Amino acid sequence: MNVVVQATNLEVTSELREFVEEKISDALRPFGRMADDPAMKIMVELEADTGHHRKSEHAYRAEFNVGVRGRLFRAESTADDIHRAITDAKHILTKELRRWKTKLIDDARNGARSATALTAEELGFMPDETPDEREGIR
Repeated sequence: MNVVVQATNLEVTSELREFVEEKISDALRPFGRMADDPAMKIMVELEADTGHHRKSEHAYRAEFNVGVRGRLFRAESTADDIHRAITDAKHILTKELRRWKTKLIDDARNGARSATALTAEELGFMPDETPDEREGIR
């Protein structure tokens, strides 16, 4: 997994990088082997607020951008602690990714159902009716 970590007004230590990679791998766990796809782009931005233009009471911001199969998933969180901001962003990203995976599974199931109905309709009989019953052969 290739994770690009960028930081503004903050030093990215090896401990912080490992923490980010652990949280990203947790968020991508439902995808199994697809999470190791080199085409998946993962960018993490971490920022410490300098307090010059105090926009909010939170001092740290974490943003995750994950590109999967032409889709971009984005999660952003602010908190008083950088670790808390990263964890909150991970929860948001996990929720979005699970919602997308569920949608893919549901669409595949609905597609199979409509294909079965279409095939039965093309054959000229209802799904609960066999070809022998339609022709009157018993």
